[in-house]
Amino acid sequence: MNPSFNFISQSSHIGWGYLIVTVCVLVFHWALAPVALGLVAIAGAKEYWDCHGLETPQEAGNSWEDWAFYCIGIILGSIVLIVR
Repeated sequence: MNPSFNFISQSSHIGWGYLIVTVCVLVFHWALAPVALGLVAIAGAKEYWDCHGLETPQEAGNSWEDWAFYCIGIILGSIVLIVR
């Protein structure tokens, strides 16, 4: 298997979204709904700033795609927390 850089990058966005939502809920005992909604907003703001000055256009890539993969990780983490 020879994964592309884009595959690794998007997988890391999913992993970070998942990790942050689970840590905030399990370690800090914050309520899931505000954490998940807040993280979606924060991820959107981060990706907006990435393409407007923090990264070059080549590094930033597709910010909408990055934000969507953060959201996938947040949703997966939320589902795991609800089901457990």
